[in-house]
Amino acid sequence: MAKRRPALTDLQMVFSFDVPQAATEAGDLAGFGAMMAASVSRAARESGRSRADIAQAMSALLGEPVSKAMLDAYCSESREQHAIPAHRWFALIAVTGRWDIADAMTARCGARILSGDEIRAAELGHVQAQMNELQERLRQLKSEARPLARGATR
Repeated sequence: MAKRRPALTDLQMVFSFDVPQAATEAGDLAGFGAMMAASVSRAARESGRSRADIAQAMSALLGEPVSKAMLDAYCSESREQHAIPAHRWFALIAVTGRWDIADAMTARCGARILSGDEIRAAELGHVQAQMNELQERLRQLKSEARPLARGATR
């Protein structure tokens, strides 16, 4: 029997500066439900905490009960009727700190997620791009500008 292909692979988890393709065509998100369940399972499994502890932390964060049994169901790719609601998925990501998993999921849809100090690195790049634009404008003005002359002395 062939081994099942994972819905969320290590390759999908690698950070890159590639701009992901937006999911707009028919079938672009086929298998996304299984990938979502795999993301829940991976975040829980690799957290170093028990599922009961994770469920308790999610409950505290959300202010609503999340049981270990619910988390177990959300982890199962074969239990499609037990898909995790978005607010609970984000609570799981926050509790486990697995923003890399969130990034892999959103990249499939056509976006990227930055967290923590990554935001400063993105801002640095943005400020540098703004400075480059201003430098280019300064070069243009230097070549076009003439001394100001007003009144009768023109």
